[in-house]
Amino acid sequence: MRNPQQNNLFTENPALVSLLLGQGLFLGLTVTILFASSVALFLEEHGADRLPYVYILIAIFVSLASMIFFKLEKKWPVPRLLMSTVFFFVPAIFIARAGMALPHSAWISYGLMCLSVSLVQFAMIILGIQVRQFYDVRQIKKIFPLILSAQITGAIMGGGLIGFFTDWVGGTKNLIGLSGFSMVLVLALLFISIRTFRQTWEKPTLQQKNSKSLHQLIKRKYVVYILFYQILALVVNQLVDYALMEQAHARFENSADLAQFLGNFVALATILSLLFLIFAAAKMLTRFGIAFGLLVNPYTVIFTIAIAMVMVIMPDTDASVLFYTLVFSRLLAFILRTGTTYTSMKAVYQPLSSHDRNSVETVVEGIGGPLAYGIAGVCLILLKEFSFSYTLGFILLVSVLWLVTAILVHRHYAKALEKSVKRRTLDTDDISLQDEASLEAITGLLKSAKTTEVLFALEVLEKLEHPTLDEVSINMLAHSEARVRIKALNQIEHHKRTSALPKVCKCFEHDSNLSVKANALRVICALRSEYAEEYADYLNSENPELRLNVMVGFFRYGGIPGIIAAGKHFESITHSQDAQQRILAAQVLEAVSFSRFYHPLLSLLKDESIPVRIAALKAAGKMAHPCLFAALIDNLDSVHTRSCATNALIKAGEGIVDIVDNALCEKAGYPITTVLQLVRVCSEIKGEQILLMLTAHVSHPRHIIRYEILKALYFCGYKISPEVELVLHENFLAEAAQGLKIMRMLEFFSDNEKYALLKTALLNEMNQGLKRLFLILSLFYPEKQFYIAEEQIRSRQKEQQGLALEFLDISLPKKLKLPIMALVDMNVPMKSRVKSLTKYFSRSLPDTRKPSQNAWLADILQDNWTGAWIKIAVLRVIEAQHVVELKSVVESAMAGEEILIKECAAHTLHALSPEQIKPEKGVNMLSMVEKILHLKSVDIFSQIPEDDLLAIASIVEEVEVPADETIIRQHEMGSCLYLIVDGGIRIHNETKTIAKLGVGEILGEMSLLDPAPRSASATTIRDSFLFRIEKEDFEVIMSNHYEIAQCIIWGLCRRLRQSNG
Repeated sequence: MRNPQQNNLFTENPALVSLLLGQGLFLGLTVTILFASSVALFLEEHGADRLPYVYILIAIFVSLASMIFFKLEKKWPVPRLLMSTVFFFVPAIFIARAGMALPHSAWISYGLMCLSVSLVQFAMIILGIQVRQFYDVRQIKKIFPLILSAQITGAIMGGGLIGFFTDWVGGTKNLIGLSGFSMVLVLALLFISIRTFRQTWEKPTLQQKNSKSLHQLIKRKYVVYILFYQILALVVNQLVDYALMEQAHARFENSADLAQFLGNFVALATILSLLFLIFAAAKMLTRFGIAFGLLVNPYTVIFTIAIAMVMVIMPDTDASVLFYTLVFSRLLAFILRTGTTYTSMKAVYQPLSSHDRNSVETVVEGIGGPLAYGIAGVCLILLKEFSFSYTLGFILLVSVLWLVTAILVHRHYAKALEKSVKRRTLDTDDISLQDEASLEAITGLLKSAKTTEVLFALEVLEKLEHPTLDEVSINMLAHSEARVRIKALNQIEHHKRTSALPKVCKCFEHDSNLSVKANALRVICALRSEYAEEYADYLNSENPELRLNVMVGFFRYGGIPGIIAAGKHFESITHSQDAQQRILAAQVLEAVSFSRFYHPLLSLLKDESIPVRIAALKAAGKMAHPCLFAALIDNLDSVHTRSCATNALIKAGEGIVDIVDNALCEKAGYPITTVLQLVRVCSEIKGEQILLMLTAHVSHPRHIIRYEILKALYFCGYKISPEVELVLHENFLAEAAQGLKIMRMLEFFSDNEKYALLKTALLNEMNQGLKRLFLILSLFYPEKQFYIAEEQIRSRQKEQQGLALEFLDISLPKKLKLPIMALVDMNVPMKSRVKSLTKYFSRSLPDTRKPSQNAWLADILQDNWTGAWIKIAVLRVIEAQHVVELKSVVESAMAGEEILIKECAAHTLHALSPEQIKPEKGVNMLSMVEKILHLKSVDIFSQIPEDDLLAIASIVEEVEVPADETIIRQHEMGSCLYLIVDGGIRIHNETKTIAKLGVGEILGEMSLLDPAPRSASATTIRDSFLFRIEKEDFEVIMSNHYEIAQCIIWGLCRRLRQSNG
């Protein structure tokens, strides 16, 4: 009986699961028959005393086979490698059987032992690679026990029927041939699996390109720990096996009794393992995680072997009690290894990159396994001279090392998972010139022919206030590059190096570069520290740089006479009709940076010219005067000035706290887009006052604003106080309860396509709620990467989702794990997730009755949701199904503040009650919904949530174009995108037709991001109806919705990849 999660995986792809189960079944059958027959033939020919030497031979043979596999893995595609591996065993088995018919064939039994153990090792690799290829880390914990169950079933069949098979084929030697035929079936099933699901396999070029050498792989600590875990586990298993065999040999007088015991033991162990796998393994791994699978086996071996040691040491211990203690130890270890350890080992590979996993598994399983056989063989040879108690003591010591390694693997597994979802950032190192070598290096850069290196050296000397800076700056006035001379002049001005005045004057008089002359003029004013009247004529210079610098010099350093002289000229350019003159005025204010000199900026910040306002915003950022804050906020509304206004507000720092607080209290009357921008500004400012203000609004009633506040607190590195932690915990529970409510709605509306729009809206609301939940988690546990894990879960890459879910499973505390996992783990059926969440909220949400359709629809219209689309979707459902009973609820929606909802409600109300409202009022909204549906059908817009598409739909222009009209001309600058709603368009140049586009296709999409000349012309084939989106309007939308820009870029990249396919 499979658990529901296993059933879900089976029903999703029954053909794949069936093929894997079939391979597992026949691999188990093959391994059991081959191993049993090879061991029986070896013992008959050579006896048990030679087993330690066989272990060493196995270590050499299987290690070589694994090395070959590893080498081929870097050169061959994985499907070919798997097929070749299985194909190798088929003729090898038949050749071995044929060789036994030859005289003096006793040596073949050594080869058979090596072949059978190799098959045991590679059986796990063959199944493991396929499982990891098709399933993520979360699914592996559910599906791999099922496949192991099939393998164990095959082993039971082989072990239970081996007597029958022996009689049927006529002897033990012929069992080898039977195992060969079973292996042929494995080969056939693998071939079908690869052919049927070949699209799933990774491209070989990727693997070959990224494959690492063996040395590179084992340099990583995590891989080393996994390797040591595998080696120690197998060494312990072999040693316990030997201890059991030694006691069994002493207990049973003849080989027949011994064979009977071994057969019964294998059968019992296999049956119990199968039952454990079916009924307990997946549940225990799901509940207790990877740690259980890694740690439980060494713990049990330590416990049982310790008991056996006490029995050996104690006098008069009954030999039977010791024997059955060892039987119990080996039986328990076999069950746990098969049921949990194998699965856990498959899962610990998942945090590795996709191109490293197969290589690491080959090293661990293929080399670690046989190496363990060799180590065990050498240890047994050395222990022959000692008593049995020493053997048990050695087993106990190795088991403790195994346990320690298991703990290390689990710890590094958690770190590896976190690393797999973590963003990588680069940190710069501090520079020090305390040693002569570093100073010599910087001095050498000053002589470099590269300007950037010279400028870097000057920056370093200035940053560290090095005593050589004065001399260096003066010398750099003679440098051949103008940028270097300007940098030197700025340093001289900043440090007031009066000794440099003669050379600065010489630079002003003789330098051919006007920018250098202008800067030198300002520096002269700075070094003289008085009104330099002889330079006043430059206030009327035709060169704006000279005018700018002389005004700045007079304002800063000319005293009252200089201010009066420059002030007259400044007044005229501030009120000039020429925008360039007003820009110059703003640049003067920026360079002077006197906060009390802010008044001229009040008019410049409202200038009709965008360049003037941008220059004024830069000046305002330098001054950071409170009287300018209102004008700065007004400039947030324009896409052209938003960036500069944001930077200016950031420079204002915590001085804007009161303004943002009023905006969040909705006292200032700012639109929601402005409020969101102000919160984003706060995330850049940080500061204690900012954090205190934001935490006061952490429960803001508007979801979208609450999300930005949480994100700002997270990026500010806020450490929550006990009071805020309590509020956030309440918010967490409220968000989780809302998630449960949405899942119940999805469950209710899932069976009917007429609710398709509503379902997508509910899913979008669920995603928005999850974003807020994960931000709360990130504030609770800032050292964890929960915020990034949420992005991975939302990604469409199955592997990333699985890793993120596993990361959550091992990182979340128990009290928060259940609601989070129930909301995000899509591998679990919706019904089960709803059930577990309902139980979790059983006290706070006692009413779990299923509402009717009308009750749900009314609830959505009356509730507070993140976006408008969900309510629009409900209104469409009410209209389509003519739900007259909800007329009063629709009327309430019509009375709300959202314009789009009001218009849609008006259209719905007209459909319910035509006499109550005129139809014209709803026409625009009907067009809006249709626009969204058309946009959603286009590839580059398909991943954008409908609430964001509302913004795009609002700028769509409907265009009717007659046949044979050219709408795009080759070589013209692109400024818009077209979507074909009806009709057709021919893409062509002057000589030929390049392509024909039909309904649902777009053209000119690159012009939204890069307004380059059109590469071809576009002419309508017949009368066409188009949507047009202008670049300028689209930039405004993207500036308010960065998610739209992200989705557009993803969509364009996806189309580019497909076109390059």
